[in-house]
Amino acid sequence: MKILNLTKVLMTFMLLTFISTTKAQESTEPWNDATTKKAFKQGVEGQAILWITIKGKNGEDCKIKAQKTALYCVLFKGYDPNPERNIPVGIPLASLTDYTAKIDFFKKFFEKPGAGNYSDFISETQLHPTEMSDLKIDRKTVEYNYIVYVQKKSLYEYLTDPKIKVLEPVLSTEVPAANVVVIPDDSYMDERGLVKQVDAGGYMVDCYDLVKAVKANEEIENTISTIASLLTGSGTGLDRVELAEAQNAIEKKDAINEMEDASRKIKLSASERLKNTANWDYTIKVDVSQTVDGTNRNINVKLKIVDMYTNKSEEVLPKSFNVSSSGDWKQQIQKPLSAAVEELRVKIGKLYSSRVANGIEGKVNFSISSKSKINFDEMITIGDKQVKLADQVTKVLKSLSAKGKQPKLDLEDKVAINFVNVTIPFEVTTTDDEGQPIKDKNSFQQLGTDINNKLTKQIPGIKVFTTASAGTLNVWLEKK
Repeated sequence: MKILNLTKVLMTFMLLTFISTTKAQESTEPWNDATTKKAFKQGVEGQAILWITIKGKNGEDCKIKAQKTALYCVLFKGYDPNPERNIPVGIPLASLTDYTAKIDFFKKFFEKPGAGNYSDFISETQLHPTEMSDLKIDRKTVEYNYIVYVQKKSLYEYLTDPKIKVLEPVLSTEVPAANVVVIPDDSYMDERGLVKQVDAGGYMVDCYDLVKAVKANEEIENTISTIASLLTGSGTGLDRVELAEAQNAIEKKDAINEMEDASRKIKLSASERLKNTANWDYTIKVDVSQTVDGTNRNINVKLKIVDMYTNKSEEVLPKSFNVSSSGDWKQQIQKPLSAAVEELRVKIGKLYSSRVANGIEGKVNFSISSKSKINFDEMITIGDKQVKLADQVTKVLKSLSAKGKQPKLDLEDKVAINFVNVTIPFEVTTTDDEGQPIKDKNSFQQLGTDINNKLTKQIPGIKVFTTASAGTLNVWLEKK
């Protein structure tokens, strides 16, 4: 029994020693001495300007701590908004797991000023113009208020450089921004009957009423607005698609743009129509619920990312937080939502980076127009050869696919040929207004143009009509 008791004592001592050592290490981190970590004013593109209130031994000690704290916030922790100057919550460039995974690097990075260390990315540090500094806290401690200018873009580019590669790139600064729309979840719209019928060239189709859906509920409206403003904008690598623009895309009036298989008259649901008409990269679907208990309001937010090219989706872990039942809802939810937005941005970044590296994936559907007298089994003349129309269509599509990636045939009959797993290069060479070649972001709209050009050049008398969403291209062929 004595041996067992001694073992317990030793284990308890070791545990307490570990805890106290960990706390001591945490307390030595300079950012733990900061009480204010807030956006001060809007900087130029690629720059963050932070107000840091911090304690230290003297002014110089506080200044160094403030610089390190500002960089730490920009990288891993984020920082508070400045509502007076209309600056939202600062979303970190990486996460705390990145800091932990590369702790040896970052200990050295923050240890002292020098080439390749934290001081390289601080362009200016000033005393706050109106707040007091050199406040005596006790005999050994003073408090200062500093304004720190962080070169955010340079910092990110340095840490994601292949030679350093401390952080995995979330969104490349060298490729066009991804387009994102933030809307209510399908279930929210279906349950509330937020579907309207639109005349698509003579027959009615179902569409979600996105604008009405958002305006119908203040909580949804404020949550979506907050997420969109935190997620997109300058320096994020993401561009916001406005709801009115998204609504216009899914309400295309021209019958030829109706994304139904004309030969089979398949009726699309509002959800399918959204998927098949979207001309943006990613849809963020939001579901919000709340319970109010006296002065306390508990909010649950569920977020889902849908890749509009592949229709694959990823869910972000549900976020639950408490705020006051009174006060400005939009201001209250900014900070709690920042963690969810950070997770969103990382997930989108990984999806988009994969697309940049591997190409744009989607599907292509070929159909014979009801006005046409040909079919895909018919033999046509290409040069001095007789080939089947189906084979020529397939050959053209393969020639425009990404190198080493061939489309998969999903359906073939006399009036329809459908391909899935169609992958096209991320970049395409086009020409500018002066006819000079330029590289641009590829798309299924561009693929439709390329198919049209090739087929009309190869097959005399054929007419090609195309319509495309983000990841679906429909091609109708007509030849009398």
